[in-house]
Amino acid sequence: MAKKNDGGSVEAPVAAVAAAPVPVEMPVEVPVATETAIVPVAAESVSPEFAIRKALSLRLPPEVRARALMLKRPTSEELLDIVMALPEAKQEAMMALVSKTNPEKQGLHSSTSGFEATALKLYHGVGNDQTKPRQTLPGQFYSADSRVIGEKFNAVPLAIKEGQILWPPKEKDSNESKAPICVSVDRKTGSKYGACSSCPLAPDVRSYNAGGCMREVTAYLLDEDMTSIYELKFSKTSEGAGRALMGVMKKSNNLWDRWFTFEAKERVEGTKKWYVIQTGPVADAAKAVTPTTFHPLFNALSKIIDTDVYYAQLANIHDKLKNSPDAAGALPAGGATAAPPFDAKDFLKGDTEAAPDYSKDI
Repeated sequence: MAKKNDGGSVEAPVAAVAAAPVPVEMPVEVPVATETAIVPVAAESVSPEFAIRKALSLRLPPEVRARALMLKRPTSEELLDIVMALPEAKQEAMMALVSKTNPEKQGLHSSTSGFEATALKLYHGVGNDQTKPRQTLPGQFYSADSRVIGEKFNAVPLAIKEGQILWPPKEKDSNESKAPICVSVDRKTGSKYGACSSCPLAPDVRSYNAGGCMREVTAYLLDEDMTSIYELKFSKTSEGAGRALMGVMKKSNNLWDRWFTFEAKERVEGTKKWYVIQTGPVADAAKAVTPTTFHPLFNALSKIIDTDVYYAQLANIHDKLKNSPDAAGALPAGGATAAPPFDAKDFLKGDTEAAPDYSKDI
């Protein structure tokens, strides 16, 4: 039995202490990024979420593997906790928004998985996009779920990327949407021809009007009413506005620190009329700053976009490139016009619906 010492405390028998097992700290294996690979983690220490991140990272180019591996996609439970910490008046609306980020929906049986943003497009007055509401007027934005957004809207950026895309040559008197020939989401690697820096169809070598690649900037936006996460592409004469937005984002502490206004502006040149996108922080400085109470939600949604959209697209592009006979950069006789377009739907969501307007070369 234990006995009391002079101070009144209880001493454990020495024999019992000596017999007790000594706790030993087991070494934890940490993934180490190298130039060519990531050191495998012991199987018994890997969570399902980490295993998914690891599998995705190993499909990516070496220079971004570590960053993708460390990017933890928020779980449904974590998103719920973030929403419940928001002002009560916003919780119901946020729950509806968060539910859209869940790829598993009742009655939906799709061959693809992961979150998909809602494409947002600017109507130029031509084209036969089946998702465009009939009442859409030239110069108005509309969404892929058939809603008219209007001539301008306010939104907060959650993610932004610079890419390039090669479209097949347009056909006279045809508004038919076509699949792109080659796509890059980082302006480094194309899905068909490989390295953009050595490609003879790169924008610096050949303009898109002459059959070359087209630069584009893609922004993922949450509208001010927080109803949807939109994907808005800046290309052709609007690419400069996207480039300017990218410049502002690089100098911001967070992408979501301010609300931005996105507006369509008319341009006329002779008999041609089209619209360009203009963007900038909300004019009223007092209303431009986003509430910090929403920043955890914005941050979580940004991570979902990076995981489910950006890194997934980048990995799929590199997967496709492995089987491309043109990966070395050798183009068929006649250049891009002789390259047969391939179906990009299975690796780059939405681009076949976002085909450029083939009725003009703006």
